[in-house]
Amino acid sequence: MTGSAQEMLDALDALIRRSEYIAAFDLAQQGVAAHPDSVALRHRGVLSLARMGATARAAALFDSWGLHEVSDDEDVLALWARLKKDEAQALSGPAQVAALEDAAAAYARGFEAGDGGYYPAINVASLSLLAGQVDKAREWAARAQALAMGEDYWSLSTRAEAALVLNRPEDAASWIARAAAAAPDDHAARATSRAQMAQIIAHLDLDPSLLKPLTAPRVAHFCGHMVTGPGGRMPASEIARITEAVRTTIADDDIGFAVGSLAGGADIIIAEEILAAGAELSVVLPFDQAEFVDVSVRPSGSDWVARFDACLAAAHSVHFVTEEAYLGDSGLFAYASHFALGLARLRAQMLGAELIQLAVWDGAAPDPEAAAGTAHDLATGYRMGLAQRLVPSREGAVLDPRRFAGHVPPDMGNRRQRTMIFG
Repeated sequence: MTGSAQEMLDALDALIRRSEYIAAFDLAQQGVAAHPDSVALRHRGVLSLARMGATARAAALFDSWGLHEVSDDEDVLALWARLKKDEAQALSGPAQVAALEDAAAAYARGFEAGDGGYYPAINVASLSLLAGQVDKAREWAARAQALAMGEDYWSLSTRAEAALVLNRPEDAASWIARAAAAAPDDHAARATSRAQMAQIIAHLDLDPSLLKPLTAPRVAHFCGHMVTGPGGRMPASEIARITEAVRTTIADDDIGFAVGSLAGGADIIIAEEILAAGAELSVVLPFDQAEFVDVSVRPSGSDWVARFDACLAAAHSVHFVTEEAYLGDSGLFAYASHFALGLARLRAQMLGAELIQLAVWDGAAPDPEAAAGTAHDLATGYRMGLAQRLVPSREGAVLDPRRFAGHVPPDMGNRRQRTMIFG
């Protein structure tokens, strides 16, 4: 992407709000190259790394991008303090206490050098509490509450955090609910608040359910059988029942993000219901799109092709394992499933959300002669310890996850996976 510094900054902020930190950092690098004088672009790039958990890399970039020379920007000063705070989390015992005190002092310097905002104030309060300086923590919490008088998310969440520091859980619960209502889709902000407030709740031995309103929607990896005729793994006569069961599961489990493929049948049914629920759909295709349609969609019927096209057009993102030909290598389907599961796992980590599997399955154990299939995908999730939401693909199917115990991953086919590390 190219554009003015402000245009790139707006795009960066949108990615950060969605917890897409890898994409945000890539864009920040482009922005800094195009607009090297923009402090805000450099700030967002380092912030993206910090939120990914790459603290050491973020600290090094903070210096190499010259942010250590900025002394009059509250956001930059707070970012340096945040890096110190992250470093403290990796320590324990007296070393951690000392590091927490250093981080609190860094936020206090930012407060004094900047506009005296509530963001550095509440961080001084929380870090002081965790370092055992209760009186100091309460003083700064009261200061943060007095400053955070807006009705935006950060003002409300600051008042909630201050109430926790002051050990007023009932007040905190009220502010948390209001904050959650103010930013229902800012998952990055909510994840940041949850992590910060969870530490205080644990430190004071308060009820963790206080944070329930800020819980992120679940992320689902989905899979299932292709539609078949009578007697098959997913008879067409079962579609209405399956669709209703999928719709109910998505609502009951509050699935907000889903990653999977788009074969004719269960995949497309799940994708349609994800989109209908207003959730985010990411699609992974194993090879060339036109050939995938011929191999995995058109055999189910021409109407499934139109449904495939509609889902693909509405997807948030589309990924290809390879854009080359299928060449009859069924291992590509298995690798596409692993790829989709990996994307879903990364999304869940960035959001601080639970990762589950949603599958339409006939209950049959994995076929040891097949390189891919729904049962193989579920066996992978089972080994990972994922919660699995299973919808029977035909009447009378017995869905027993114990069938995945002892599963051996199949041969991936003619192609081989290789890892490349480069810099």
